[in-house]
Amino acid sequence: MTFRLRSGQILVELLLALGVMVLSVVTLAQLTTRSVSNAGFSRMQSVASAEATAGMEWVRQQRDQLGWDVFAQIAGTHCINSLAWAAGECPAGSSITGTILAREVVMSGTGNPNQRQADVVVKWQEGNRPAAVKQTTVFNRY
Repeated sequence: MTFRLRSGQILVELLLALGVMVLSVVTLAQLTTRSVSNAGFSRMQSVASAEATAGMEWVRQQRDQLGWDVFAQIAGTHCINSLAWAAGECPAGSSITGTILAREVVMSGTGNPNQRQADVVVKWQEGNRPAAVKQTTVFNRY
């Protein structure tokens, strides 16, 4: 009788050990998936930051090339994927060449006629959720 009880106990211990191993493998797989996803997001965020900086530098060049009187009249949202003024938000599916990123600038006043605020926003889809990087600069008349 003790032999049957002992063999049943070994089977239970074996099933318990197998369950712990399966749980460990599933947990490691989830951690690996999350790590890869986070690395991809970080890489895309870095690229988006560089594109936002490029967009802000382009806006700065526009201020210098157009002159303050013309630059101060630019208002609202503009799609600047190709670094050219295009009124309105970027159309769905449009992006900076070679990327999945869309770049917009929102030009607004600050209440001071000698200042203009530029908000450059670079957007993309990260899986099923939207992501964005934003840079803001206040330009002064000089």
